[in-house]
Amino acid sequence: MRAGVYPALARLIEADRIQDEDLHHGAINPLGAQACKAYLAQGRAAMFEVLKRSSLWLYRRELAQESAKFAKLRKLVDDMVSYRSKVPNADNPGPYDGTNIRHMIVLADSPCSAFITYMQLAYAYEKVKVMLINASTKHEAGASDSGYGRSQIIEDLNSPCNETSPNEILVSTYAICGAALNLQRANYCVMMEPAKTTDAEKQAAARVNRRGQDMKPITVMLYDDRNLAESVRLSRRANHEEMLSWKDNEIPWDAFVC
Repeated sequence: MRAGVYPALARLIEADRIQDEDLHHGAINPLGAQACKAYLAQGRAAMFEVLKRSSLWLYRRELAQESAKFAKLRKLVDDMVSYRSKVPNADNPGPYDGTNIRHMIVLADSPCSAFITYMQLAYAYEKVKVMLINASTKHEAGASDSGYGRSQIIEDLNSPCNETSPNEILVSTYAICGAALNLQRANYCVMMEPAKTTDAEKQAAARVNRRGQDMKPITVMLYDDRNLAESVRLSRRANHEEMLSWKDNEIPWDAFVC
């Protein structure tokens, strides 16, 4: 499933150009947290120096070019940014602060996909503020954390904008930011791959599609039916959820003996 968003990963691992341990959450989560902290404290150049410590950085162009999902994500980001020059109207109102600056949350299933997506977006969009929350992100930032903590990032995303404010993107996983997160200021939610359950996807969409939302919510789940692993996951998920609905389907599971 780690190659579901970036198919080039499978080829790079097969060619021994990337090692399996390079994709382990124990390696990429701390690196991603350090990169985002460096960006917020010192800027893009400092962030790139941290990201270069990952072997994935060397293959960022291949990973991006061979990912149809990342290409679609870029179109959605470009669409979001384009609203800066558009006037809000009754059919597509802007945010409450009077600007037309939109924000986005991007969710992946695995820490690996989230890290690569953060790296790709941060590299591709100089004028968009791209942030990452993963398991290594502190809940509250201390004096030495340069304002980089989960609560500070969420507060930043929800703060009013002015005409010079950047568009913002938060990258994370379903497990960390797919539920119980109130993003009043974002209206784009992009799910890079199917979640383990449909409930998880509904919860993820609800981060931007909620009561009181001023802007038109845009929620997209990217799925590649050419990807065998994704097809198998969706098939298993459907079978599992059908079995769990035995009461609605009046299936007498008690009559089955293992």
